Amino acid sequence: MNATRLHDGMALVESLVAITLLGVGLGGSAALLVQAIGNEREATLRAMALRHANSLADELRAVLRERSLPIALAQGTAAGCPGPDGDCTPDEWIAWRMADWQRAALADLPDGTTAAVDLLDASRPAYRLTLSWPGRDPTSPPRVELVVEP
Repeated sequence: MNATRLHDGMALVESLVAITLLGVGLGGSAALLVQAIGNEREATLRAMALRHANSLADELRAVLRERSLPIALAQGTAAGCPGPDGDCTPDEWIAWRMADWQRAALADLPDGTTAAVDLLDASRPAYRLTLSWPGRDPTSPPRVELVVEP
């Protein structure tokens, strides 16, 4: 009768070991879930930045193909410029569109985002569009860079 009593149920130590193993497994799953959510957020921000960059790139290519002369980056913005078919020159429209693009990109992406348009070659209009935002690694923030040529 003594032998059957030893195997009647689980002991307290066995229960604690099982609960500890279950906790370790759930903790590992939670860590993976947090990492997956962070990766999803980075991918969403990268897709949004690419959408913004491609949008401006397409518009710039269309305007640049219509002109035979190089377009330099205008430093100011043409306030109230309605578009390339309106009352402004293509240079004014590009300056207005770049400023509008920067405002939209900075509004959609997180705080600390930088949006820049640089003229690479004045003889042949080529632009570099750069979007950079704070990420999980502060030493190398994520960025999208796109070169636009006609």
